[in-house]
Amino acid sequence: MFSIPGILGLLFLTFIRPQAFVVELANVPLVHVVYLMTLIGFALDLRLRIIQPRATPLLVWGGAYMGWCVVTDALRAPQVLAPALALLFVCFALFFVTAHGVQSFRGFRVTSIQLILLALFLSGAGIYQGLAAQGCIEYKGSPQGVFDKRPCDTVADCQQDPEPGAAYMCEHIGLAGTYSVAGRVRWLGIIQDPNELAMCVVICIPLLIGLWLLRPTAARGALYLVCGLIIAWCLVYTKSRGGQLVFLTALGIYFVRRFGLRGLLLCAVIGAPILLLGGRSGDEAEQSKMERIEALYVAMTLTSAYPLTGCGYMQFTQHHEITAHNSYALAAAELGIPGLYLFIMLFYVSMKTFVLATRRYLPQGPARVAHVWAGALLAAQSGLMIGIFFLSFNTSPILWTFFGVCGSYYLAVRRHDPRFEVKIGLIDVVAVAVMTSGMFGFMYTYSRLKMGGH
Repeated sequence: MFSIPGILGLLFLTFIRPQAFVVELANVPLVHVVYLMTLIGFALDLRLRIIQPRATPLLVWGGAYMGWCVVTDALRAPQVLAPALALLFVCFALFFVTAHGVQSFRGFRVTSIQLILLALFLSGAGIYQGLAAQGCIEYKGSPQGVFDKRPCDTVADCQQDPEPGAAYMCEHIGLAGTYSVAGRVRWLGIIQDPNELAMCVVICIPLLIGLWLLRPTAARGALYLVCGLIIAWCLVYTKSRGGQLVFLTALGIYFVRRFGLRGLLLCAVIGAPILLLGGRSGDEAEQSKMERIEALYVAMTLTSAYPLTGCGYMQFTQHHEITAHNSYALAAAELGIPGLYLFIMLFYVSMKTFVLATRRYLPQGPARVAHVWAGALLAAQSGLMIGIFFLSFNTSPILWTFFGVCGSYYLAVRRHDPRFEVKIGLIDVVAVAVMTSGMFGFMYTYSRLKMGGH
């Protein structure tokens, strides 16, 4: 499969972003080169009939969502249409090649292993940062700080002999020029928020479990357990409450499906140390909570003002100083109710694919691989749906990578079982409409009640 090396390269560049910290790569168009390599591999695979010209059901809905983003900007903010198109193209291209360039379970397994390895790298970097000594971070004319080479124990140490006009923080110094924020570990680029780092690594835990279930040996179990502990350790250092919910959701879905109600007890036992060690409390946590509620209130106000088109894609921060910190609220605010509908439909189609597969294929027998991976992706996608409730992730390349993985699973199943189909009928359309109304009603009511009490 000639497209897979390019896809793996794109995943590496998306998650790790070496061009952001390797000076020699700063001016090299790595992403463009790897995209070109991927497209050439994709064309070769089609020419040699290694893959088939089939479309995942997500393609239509993903294209509709991206198209609606363009329409809202054309109507509300035509001045930002060019940069919006650039970001949308990156996300859609990553989704398309991942979904349609991997059409076998062997290729799917390789892609999953790559995602796990990336999660382990990010987790290792987060652990290193969490254990590292503290240093003075200087902010001067830029939201990005720079380590000024001075060690510190508190911010007061950094304020001795300061640079004129500079502000300082005392943070843990990590790899590749990274540093913590308020003591919470993070990475670079699109994963520079601790909550994003937490979610990106935690949703790979179900993939680890899936790999073990396919070949359940003691040695593999021990290895995958260590990998899971590394990811959980990083989660503790992110102090992310959203990451904790993703962790518990992913494990809970998995364990309940496999062990019934006993699975909830097992999930509680495993999750208890994470809840005790991670997370924030005190004034900082309360301030963060109120900022999110205020952002949700603004998002619902914008949705009410522009119910059909929203305020325009990428335009929320023109109406509020911070982003919505809620992907569903952001979709509604920027794209209106139709945009929220399309966004929820993407998850609905993904989840329906996994549910149908777990019902159609038995956990034992020749279709076992399809059943195992469906369970893994069902748990991962459930965690993702919870996680993005606390993140502005609508057009994050990482989110669209996972949509691509979902599409890849569908085409891998279709390769072995051409009769497997995921159809969206009238009942599904109505069901998503009800979910959309429920989601908007909940967010609107909650934000009004909370802001009315403060």
